[in-house]
Amino acid sequence: MTRSQAFANRFKAFFRDRKKVITTAVLLAAGTGYYVLYRLTGLGLPCLFHKLTGLYCPGCGVTRMVVDASRFDLAGAFSDNAAVLVMLPVWLVVLLLSGFRRNDVRLTETKPVKVLTFITLGILIVFGIIRNLPGFGFLRP
Repeated sequence: MTRSQAFANRFKAFFRDRKKVITTAVLLAAGTGYYVLYRLTGLGLPCLFHKLTGLYCPGCGVTRMVVDASRFDLAGAFSDNAAVLVMLPVWLVVLLLSGFRRNDVRLTETKPVKVLTFITLGILIVFGIIRNLPGFGFLRP
């Protein structure tokens, strides 16, 4: 079986599973709706962590980052949330390559994805700490 046939089989298998299709559609619709609402009104969800502590969490600025990236303002997107912007292409490649994995192995069960998950969590924790230290104001959204 060629890689393109394997990808086609995974693609077909995905659409045979109604729960996955519905969940994906709902998440895409919610994300698109939030994006459109933010672009039209400028109103976004406040960060509860920031509201309660006054500190910036690793996710602060992600909404603005997505909007800036959609306008191809990569400098603005980088200043909004550098860590997520840098890691996003890596995870998109992982998701793309997941279509070429063997049918009997879940993506979350592969060793490279487990390692990448721990590295990602580590980077986000360190980023969340560093962006709140004095002298690192340029990392704040």
